[in-house]
Amino acid sequence: MPTGRPDWFGTIVAAGKYDTKYKAIALDESGAILALMKGAYGSFLKTIAVDENSVMKANLSVQDLDFLTVRPAYGQARQDSGGELIPSGAPTRLKRVGGRGIIVCGRISWGASATRKDLWVKLEIDDTEVTSRTPNTLNELNIFHPGRSPTFVTRYDDNEFNYGLCINPLLTFESSFEIIIYHNYGTDQNVTFEIMWALVP
Repeated sequence: MPTGRPDWFGTIVAAGKYDTKYKAIALDESGAILALMKGAYGSFLKTIAVDENSVMKANLSVQDLDFLTVRPAYGQARQDSGGELIPSGAPTRLKRVGGRGIIVCGRISWGASATRKDLWVKLEIDDTEVTSRTPNTLNELNIFHPGRSPTFVTRYDDNEFNYGLCINPLLTFESSFEIIIYHNYGTDQNVTFEIMWALVP
């Protein structure tokens, strides 16, 4: 039958099987295949919806998956620094961050006219203690780099009596992050800090 097209032009009819019958697959005016997709919900079949741009939406978190990889939600970086006079014999909060987020970096420093190597630096995440160590302990354990402990030594000078600890980066928290200082040297001790963090939006 003449079609008005070149001799090499062929026509193919595509069909899909529905139960025991084959039905022709429809096209729109631009030649795109039209399809009605359905998914099983219990013993029912429900039509899968698309948005105004014909994009299919899916909620992967409710599927029966072994695991789900989610890209972290990066928040805006925030920074704070300061210092406190820490009284002897009284655990004192040096800094508290509220919310859900991640620690980017942080340091705690102090100096004196006599040894202060056994001043305790405690970190609490979500009201749970994760570490409580002194520069002396970290020095004895040879913890001078991130990755081995929530805190690590960056300065340990027991001749000039200057000390510094850094906070291991990428510590996450769901509700709060706190730095608490404690010592028993008999006099107030000035301790300074600098910390950067990001809260999840």
